[in-house]
Amino acid sequence: MFDGKHTRRGLLKGLAAVGVGALAAQMLAACGSSAPAAPAAPTAGGAASTGSKPAATAAPASTGPIRVVVSGYGFMLKDVNMALFATKYNSTQDRVIIQPELTPSGPWYQKLAAEVNSNQVTYNAILYANSYSNTPQFAGMGILQPIEDLLRSSSIKDADKRFDLMFAPARTNASYKGVLYGYPLGIQYTSNTIRKDYAQNAGYTGDISKSYDELTKAALLIRQKYKDKNVIGMSLEEESGNGTISYMFWSMTQQPFIKKQIKGQEISFLDFKGKDFIRTLQRIKDWVDQDLTVSKTQAFDIDFKAWQGGVAGINMQESSLGYVTGVPLFGKDNVAPSVPLPIDGGNGGCLTYFVNTLIPAKAPHPQEALDWLLWCNDPANTDFMNNILTYHWYPVFKSVVGDIMEKSDDYKWMAVWGPQIDKSIPYPNDNPYYNLNTDLINKHANKFWSGDYKTAEECAAGLDQDVTDSTTRQMA
Repeated sequence: MFDGKHTRRGLLKGLAAVGVGALAAQMLAACGSSAPAAPAAPTAGGAASTGSKPAATAAPASTGPIRVVVSGYGFMLKDVNMALFATKYNSTQDRVIIQPELTPSGPWYQKLAAEVNSNQVTYNAILYANSYSNTPQFAGMGILQPIEDLLRSSSIKDADKRFDLMFAPARTNASYKGVLYGYPLGIQYTSNTIRKDYAQNAGYTGDISKSYDELTKAALLIRQKYKDKNVIGMSLEEESGNGTISYMFWSMTQQPFIKKQIKGQEISFLDFKGKDFIRTLQRIKDWVDQDLTVSKTQAFDIDFKAWQGGVAGINMQESSLGYVTGVPLFGKDNVAPSVPLPIDGGNGGCLTYFVNTLIPAKAPHPQEALDWLLWCNDPANTDFMNNILTYHWYPVFKSVVGDIMEKSDDYKWMAVWGPQIDKSIPYPNDNPYYNLNTDLINKHANKFWSGDYKTAEECAAGLDQDVTDSTTRQMA
């Protein structure tokens, strides 16, 4: 189960790996599976591997199975169970051995870039890359290969039609400048979670997903009831690629991005000076001024200390992590299942990002690696679909909502996000600079909460200029 420790927050800054040391490829014994059959005849390499040197650990095809090394953070191998599904896959056929290895600590992508340049690539797949930052960044570095041809040449049936089965934003979230690089495993969405016991004792019986006014009403009642116990109304997430400001902005706007000309290139920027971003900032500042957040000068509940410490009434967070982390701490009877954010002028979709897997440029066995990923993340592979749900990601296939979620008491409450995910406006894939927004949004927003900026418009203008200047410097 997702324990709340492994989010993109810890991966964004420096792309630091989780854990140290090696993980055995066969770490878990294979068990019975409802998965589809393995591909009939994987090729020994694939067109994109021409000119590359095979990994040192790869055995020649003539002497036994092809050994396909894939790289994953510790949580991907253990908690998302990619090592287990490698073992399962290996047990279904004798031509390929998928060998998971722990992503090394530090800037591993720089090492990969050097390996690409010297034709000495070892890894055949990267098992985690978020869609808003990692995927465009790595594609922009030239260390990935497109997968469209690999989908067409795959021996997995109808692999080239797989994206047609996914939620609408999947292809865009897996692309960079119109070229498909990623094969997604799951989706992170946005949610609010309320302490049911606090709400009931405070006399609140409404629906916090109805409107932001309703959400505010619930937070005020909880704050008034428990102020002497230092319980705050709202636990809000700081920006770390996305966060409360982004979540709410997507719910308030029909179009979060505008185009700007920078050094002769037209690239996408968040519409910081638009009325909807300004509305977003003002709504949060109102909560700060109403004494609903962690202090009168700070909106964000850093590391969710108030929520997890039991002194917050409502939590806004990615996926359903407020609920997932709250139940073990406070009991299932005291935490209501998460609900979507209100739609307040938006297109009816919520902010999402997709978790992609990627194939390195000049990988020795790209086809075999992608075939394994296709075998794992197949809507017919109910073991893997349930695995993704257990980890509290949203499956990428629309059919899973009706086939599994709506039929399960454990997951039926998650089904409500399906239509919102399908309408979600994707992050732009025309530049690799989106991660520059993160610290700058926090920097300027915190100045607004504390009163250094007198108006939301002033804050937005300062933020817009700072992001534009930072992007221009990066492009120099």
